[in-house]
Amino acid sequence: MTDTYSLQLLGADDAEDFVQHIIEHNQESGTGGDVIFMPYSRNEPYDREKNIPLAQKRWSTPIDTPTWRRCIAVFHNTRMVGHAELCGGLLRSDLHRVELGMGLLRDHRGQGLGTRLLETCIEWIRAETDIVWMDLGVFADNAPAIALYRRMGFVERGRTPDQYRVDGTQIENISMSLYLGPGDCPWTL
Repeated sequence: MTDTYSLQLLGADDAEDFVQHIIEHNQESGTGGDVIFMPYSRNEPYDREKNIPLAQKRWSTPIDTPTWRRCIAVFHNTRMVGHAELCGGLLRSDLHRVELGMGLLRDHRGQGLGTRLLETCIEWIRAETDIVWMDLGVFADNAPAIALYRRMGFVERGRTPDQYRVDGTQIENISMSLYLGPGDCPWTL
């Protein structure tokens, strides 16, 4: 079989596979030469039973409703190897913004899949929503991710030192945003 990659918008039926992917992705954080890129301790396993129904609920929430989510996944042949989850705001007044969380399993990085994921997310947002801002947080030690986001047009908004403490490591978080609205960005970031 030829190795192929495909991207797919996930539905509620995909929640179990997604949670398994997140568990695998979390296990790579801070191991095998990787910097810590997930805010979870190795001593606190990702709760599979809690997160499957939570993903199903969030992915079924209409996009004009606070706390909605959608997830686009990367598949290598039939295995989920990457994801980009778009998270709507907590209030109706911030539904013009979306928070991005994404990642790829180690063996599938460096092949342009992060760029494809981001391009697909931007296309989906422009086609399906009235969202004009995409926001994200990235750990300051994650140079490859920061470089990707900058290439895609994200601008740094600020830094929070000691935002997270994962297994004794203090982590600085960088907040970045991408303007997706019409015309030039109306604010200086």
